[in-house]
Amino acid sequence: SAKHLTQQKILQLLDAAFEKQPGPPMILVMDAKTAKMVSSCCSMSEIQKHNITLVQGLHNTRIDFPNANVVYFISPTLASVEAMCNDFDLQKNRPKYGYVHIYTTARLDDTAMNRIKNSILLNRIATLVEVHIDFFFEQENVVQIECSIPLDPSQRLNNANVATVANSVVSFLGTIGDFPAIQYSNTSPLCSLLAQTVHRTLQEYSRKKNVEFPLLDSPTLLIVDRVEDVIAPLVHETTFQALVADILAVDKKFSYGGDKVAELNDKNSLWCELRYKQMDEAIAVAQAKLKQFISNDKVAQIQQQSEVSLKDLSDAVKGIENYEFQKKMIDGQVALLAACTKEFESDKLLEIVTLEQSLIGRKQNEDIQTLSQFLRSPIVSEDIKKRLILIALAANRLPEPSAACQHAGIADRTIFDNILKFVEKNVPAPELSTTVAARSRRFLRLDEIRARFTPSTNEIPTFQPKLQSTLTRFLEGSLPETAFPFVVLPRKPVVVTQTVSSRGVIPTWHILTTPVQSQNPRLIVFVVGGVTHSEIRICHELAHLFHRQIVIVSNAILTPNTFVADLAEIGK
Repeated sequence: SAKHLTQQKILQLLDAAFEKQPGPPMILVMDAKTAKMVSSCCSMSEIQKHNITLVQGLHNTRIDFPNANVVYFISPTLASVEAMCNDFDLQKNRPKYGYVHIYTTARLDDTAMNRIKNSILLNRIATLVEVHIDFFFEQENVVQIECSIPLDPSQRLNNANVATVANSVVSFLGTIGDFPAIQYSNTSPLCSLLAQTVHRTLQEYSRKKNVEFPLLDSPTLLIVDRVEDVIAPLVHETTFQALVADILAVDKKFSYGGDKVAELNDKNSLWCELRYKQMDEAIAVAQAKLKQFISNDKVAQIQQQSEVSLKDLSDAVKGIENYEFQKKMIDGQVALLAACTKEFESDKLLEIVTLEQSLIGRKQNEDIQTLSQFLRSPIVSEDIKKRLILIALAANRLPEPSAACQHAGIADRTIFDNILKFVEKNVPAPELSTTVAARSRRFLRLDEIRARFTPSTNEIPTFQPKLQSTLTRFLEGSLPETAFPFVVLPRKPVVVTQTVSSRGVIPTWHILTTPVQSQNPRLIVFVVGGVTHSEIRICHELAHLFHRQIVIVSNAILTPNTFVADLAEIGK
C-alpha cells in the first residue's frame, strides 16, 4: 500500500543515517509538521527498531545528549532551521548532540542554507538530504497535503500556489514510486493547469533524482475539482465517521466518561471496521463485539461470576492486559455511537435528511413549501437553515436566495450569492441511489449497553456524490476522454522478462524467460479543494468492489461547517 511504501522510505532514512555513523542508538528530533507526517504512518515501536532510542520535539525543551548522534527530520522553514542551529550555536562549549544527520521534507531555500553554513552545526553534519516527503496520511489510503486551494475563482489560478500544490503531489508520487498517466476534468481550468504542472514537476523530479519508475501497468492520477460538486460537502452523510465529524465535530480523539479518550485512527481496529458503515450497521457490529468480548474473555467472565476458582483467576490475570485494551476500545466506540445517536435525535435530523434528499432529487412539488416551514421553525438551528438554502440553490430548486433568507431570518446572504457562482442553471438533478433500505434510518435511544437501533419503515434515497459515477465509469473503462483528457497517456501492459544465463551447469534453455505479471494498477484521485467523508467512503467501497487500490489525495478533509466557512471567504 502507499502508506506502507511511505513508512519504508522513512525507516530506510533512519537506517542510512546509522550506517553512515555507527554507534549507540540515535536521537530523532522533529518539528510539528514532520512529527505529524511520521506518526501518520510509523508507530513509536517501529521507529525504535531502527536504532532510535528517543524522539524529541524540535521546539520543546530537551535534554542534552552530547555523545549521541542525532537525526533532525524537519520542514525547511527558517524557524525550524534556526531552532536546529541554535542547539549548537547557543552551547558552543557543550554541544547538545554528537554527529548530525539532517533530512528536510522539501527544498531548503538560500536563506535557510546560509543559516546552516554560518552555524557551528556545519562541522558536525554527516548527512544533509532533501527527501521530499511533504504529505501525511489522514487514514489508510487517504492522503492530505498541507496547501491552501481557495474556492474564490479570482484566486484559484495563482501560478505560485499551483506550483506549491504540484510539488506536494509529486512528493507523494515520488515517495511511492509512481509515474502515473494523468487525466483531469476538462471543465475545470484549475484541473487542467494542475495536470500540466504536475507532469512537468514529476519529469523534473525524475531527472534530478535519477529515478527510474517501474515499467509495469501505468497507475493513473485522476484530477477532479471540488467546485464541480458543491452539494456533496453540504448534505448529511449518515455513515458513522461522517456523522461524528459533522454533528459532533470530533476528529482524532473523543473524550468521554470524565478522563477517558477514544483514539479515532488506523490503530483502532474497531473504529476502522465501523467508520464507513451506516449507523444501524455500526451499532449492530458494536453490540456483537461486546457480546463476543464478554463470552470469550476470562476477566469479563469472572466479573459476572459469584464464585471463582484459582485456575480461572490465574487465567484471568494472564489476560488482564488484553482485557483492558479490548474493553477500552469497545467502550470508546460504544460511547461515541451513543453520543452520535443522541445528537442526531435532539437535532431532529431524520426530517432534515429526508428534506435534503427530496430537494436534491426533485421528487415532490411540495419540497419548497416544506423547506419554507423548516426555515421559519424556531427549533431548527441557523446553521442547518443555511445548509438547506445552499442545497436548494445548488440543486436549482431556488432561483435566488432572497425569499429563503427572509423566511429564515438571515440578513447576510453572502454565502448564498457565492455558491451561485458554481451552479449551472437548468442542469439535471444529481442521481439518487435506488438501494435505499440500508441508508438513512430513524435512530432510537440506546439502552444501558447502548446496543439497540431500529430502522423506520420509510426508505430515504441516499445522495451519492458526483465522484461516484466518475470513478465507476473509470473503473469500468467507460470514462470519456473528451470529458477527462490525458496529459500523460497510460503505458501499455508490459511483461517483464528475466533472462537466465546459458552458462549455468544445469541447462535452462527451456525456461529462459519468466513472465512477471503486474497487478491492477493503482488509482490516485486528487480532489482539488477538499474531499468529503462521503467521497472517502465511495473510494473505499469501489476499491473493494473492483479489487483496485484507490488512494484519495486532497488538501483538506471537509465537513459542512468548514465548507460553509470557505464559501464565506470568497471575495474577501
